Amino acid sequence: MSRSTPIIGVTLDTAGRNPTARQLVDLALTAERGNLDFVSLDDGFDPSGARAEDGAGRVHLDALLALAHVAAATTTIGLIATVTTTHTEPFHVSKNIATLDHVSGGRAGWLVAVSTTAAAADRFGRRAPAPLEDLLAEGHARPV
Repeated sequence: MSRSTPIIGVTLDTAGRNPTARQLVDLALTAERGNLDFVSLDDGFDPSGARAEDGAGRVHLDALLALAHVAAATTTIGLIATVTTTHTEPFHVSKNIATLDHVSGGRAGWLVAVSTTAAAADRFGRRAPAPLEDLLAEGHARPV
């Protein structure tokens, strides 16, 4: 089956400096009313960018948990969470995405990401990061 119309989505990462769950829900509802196909939310372990705390007082929410909250308020829009596989056990990734898919009624998606910095590895007490090619191969090879 081929789809003749484009798939259109929007990121929720622009919700502001310290987005609340309500702001994410409101943005997702607006996207849903506009007949967009999906919303996405970035996440990761690296200390810069869209991360747990970037040092400038900006808080970044866990993508899977935040989108589970959004799922309860929406009915049709797809929910795509970025999930980093580098320091996460495959069964955790699998279970968490399956949970989002279940609570959303089959609307979950997964954007695979890898963590490439020594700072992120330090957060987990791990060795220095592997070469990017190895991380990408490992990240995409894990079944969900």
